[in-house]
Amino acid sequence: MAVAVDPSRGNNGHHGQAPRRPQVHRVEVHPQPERLHAMPDEPIGAVVRDAIDQTREIVRDTVAIGALEVKRVGLKAKRTVDDVAPRVLWGAAAWIMGAIGGVLLLIAAFIGAEVIIPSVAARLAIIALPFVAFAAYGGWRAGKPRA
Repeated sequence: MAVAVDPSRGNNGHHGQAPRRPQVHRVEVHPQPERLHAMPDEPIGAVVRDAIDQTREIVRDTVAIGALEVKRVGLKAKRTVDDVAPRVLWGAAAWIMGAIGGVLLLIAAFIGAEVIIPSVAARLAIIALPFVAFAAYGGWRAGKPRA
């Protein structure tokens, strides 16, 4: 069943008034029985079948290309991770070992300086000076706009 709407039944050209509800006419549509099923030897049926077959091929090829692209990106990501991950791990291990070595070096310098400077406060002040100087320089660099 189809529905026909008569658009000329609006507000009849009267501006400022609410438009009237369009009048709806019900029309019965009876399909022709001979056109319900296209015969295989009809030219339009062959064209439609060819279009559907080509569409299937295009969709199948597009899906295959998409799958290959995903596989290619995955392999590229795997190669990148295989290259970068060991370098990151070795860099982190080197940083941690360097930090531990630095702390042990400071402790050794603090204990060794006892021979020259017997005062613990003076030794702590001397060892703290490089840290204070680095903090001051870092604060100055952080406050300086990038050129």
